Amino acid sequence: MVYKRLILIFVLHMILVGCNSVLAQDPTSDEFWPQLNVYVDLTPDIQLLTLVNERIATNSLDTSFRSGPMVLFHVPFGFNRIPSLHHEEECRYISLAAGYLYITPGPGGTGNVEQRGIIQFTPRLPFPGESLLMNRNELDMRWISGAYYWRYRTQLTLQRDFSVRAHSFTVFANGEVEYYSKYDTWYRTDYGAGFRIPVGKRTEIQPYYLHENTSDTRPAHTNVAGMIVSLFFREF
Repeated sequence: MVYKRLILIFVLHMILVGCNSVLAQDPTSDEFWPQLNVYVDLTPDIQLLTLVNERIATNSLDTSFRSGPMVLFHVPFGFNRIPSLHHEEECRYISLAAGYLYITPGPGGTGNVEQRGIIQFTPRLPFPGESLLMNRNELDMRWISGAYYWRYRTQLTLQRDFSVRAHSFTVFANGEVEYYSKYDTWYRTDYGAGFRIPVGKRTEIQPYYLHENTSDTRPAHTNVAGMIVSLFFREF
């Protein structure tokens, strides 16, 4: 299958990147990325997402703050699967999304202000072992200090839901590659893992780890400890 080949390519690529990183001994940034997501279900198929995220870096000059809305449309064509508590869309074969992010340096940061338009296309497939495979494809249209660039990124995620007594949670692992028009190359790769834990009917927490490799820039490698808190409101 095509998806199995893609997974193999990701694994081999990450191994090569990791070996190169060790040999090169490039500088690494350790960062913490807290994020708040608020989901409002407008219809059974459409969600409004508002997010706020801060990226706190080892070097305070690299700290940034981003926020913005997204509209998600889950195509009403699904497959048989018991969805996790807050993610009914994971029984749909396809989701589409469009949104906007405003990105500015955090306190003490020296980065550029960016306005970013986002378009996403995410197909899903049930996988053996009651797992789920997702492939998020994203086009970023970026206006940075008056200059325009675009970026394409594709992320594969494999996840599975588990239950321990009355408690359920989701474990996931993913890998992503990114193409930057500014550099005309596949500029960044990352891989990570984490889990989602429902807390009551409206809240979910998602701790995760992410390792990011970037070519021709410093820091060349980034280790991220992230925490996403999501709130869900159903209004239809």
